[in-house]
Amino acid sequence: MAKSKTKRKQYSVGKKVSMTADYLTRNVLLVSVPRNDGYCIYHMKRKCLLTPDKLIMSSLSKPHHWGVFVAALGIDASGKKFFMSDGFTAKSRYYTRDLNALASDYMDGVVASINSNLFKGEAWIASPSGYQVTEEEAMSIFESMLAWKPRTVEEQIADLMR
Repeated sequence: MAKSKTKRKQYSVGKKVSMTADYLTRNVLLVSVPRNDGYCIYHMKRKCLLTPDKLIMSSLSKPHHWGVFVAALGIDASGKKFFMSDGFTAKSRYYTRDLNALASDYMDGVVASINSNLFKGEAWIASPSGYQVTEEEAMSIFESMLAWKPRTVEEQIADLMR
């Protein structure tokens, strides 16, 4: 009498959802700059901000292997914009809501390496696909997001009124 073979599922439902979320967010970056509360969604190929829709937001709510680029922004005496940076790739999957805690350890080291008189703020860029942005890409993203421009008094008052 022959033993009957049991069929095994090739992928579980959770694995399929995780793979789909990774595929949908492959060209997406999350960018946090001092001017904004929270983060913005930036498309790497189109080089523009994305309007968050339900599909992207639900895909970002799943855990990912994040590649994170942290930077301390500064302006020197001659008015030239610069940043000190560090990057890392997460060893395990993290949720989007845990990015600030994940980046804070690295951010402390980067902020300590910049002159406090030149320091203008902290910023980070995170990729759910684990992609590490280069310093040239980070500079163009930060400039397009107006990271070095100080917030106006009206913007600060509007934030306090929320």
